[in-house]
Amino acid sequence: MGKVAHENKNTDEQVEAQDQRPVCGIIMPIADTDGYPKGHWQDVYAILSEAANAAGFKPNLVSFDSDVGVIQKRIVQNIYSNPIIICDISSRNPNVMLELGMRLAFDKPVIIVKDIKTDISFDISPIEHLRYPDDLRYKIINEFKSTLSYKLVETHKKSISNPDYTTFLKHYGTFEVVKIQQKEVSEARYILSELEEIKKIIRQKDYKSESHRRLSSVMDYGTFIYPLNDANRHKIENLTWLKTLEKDSDFIITSLEIKDDTLVLVVTSNLDEGPKNYDIILEALNEK
Repeated sequence: MGKVAHENKNTDEQVEAQDQRPVCGIIMPIADTDGYPKGHWQDVYAILSEAANAAGFKPNLVSFDSDVGVIQKRIVQNIYSNPIIICDISSRNPNVMLELGMRLAFDKPVIIVKDIKTDISFDISPIEHLRYPDDLRYKIINEFKSTLSYKLVETHKKSISNPDYTTFLKHYGTFEVVKIQQKEVSEARYILSELEEIKKIIRQKDYKSESHRRLSSVMDYGTFIYPLNDANRHKIENLTWLKTLEKDSDFIITSLEIKDDTLVLVVTSNLDEGPKNYDIILEALNEK
């Protein structure tokens, strides 16, 4: 028993020591993408993580799919504070390009990688790109991992030792890099803040579960079309009223589209509730 406890303690200490490594943030596509096999990005993430581990960093995804409840401010904080970041621009995912733009605006070290079938974006063409085969061929991927590991170590060293180090921004002039305000808080206040974040995530999941429950009990999809005018168009710019109306009524809005002067809603409701729900939305839309 004592031996097992001792082994567990050693394991915990090893994990804790490993956690002291500098973080290598990873920005990349997450969800399956057209033109790539299912599960492709999980394989790419494993490759990038292996390269980061080999370089002595702890790999960590900067952002996750919104369905898992990641708070946006944490994503921005990671983009700002991670000592170094790998950014995979393969498939030119819009979220990835946005997060890369933020990292470049902070002028902090980032290594850009991409597969060979993705074209280089003109705006970031001055920055070196490491390429890898999109079919993830074993031999070439091993060479890519070695190159990436070396690049991580050297780039991180330069960013620490050279006070004038710049990734991108200062090549084009003299700029004052934006900094995120950081506040030091007590341990108790930090824990309370984290609990609040967890409660928000739970509330989001509860709301989605309720939406799925309601969806499972309805049987009809209807397309509702409403004319827009100067009097009601401003309401569409702020959809709070529509979401509130949805929560208080027996229907769920599954899509919304504005075509010229027309609002098109796809609404899910009970079979016999369609006409009534149409009138409810129309009245709310035209209500002054």
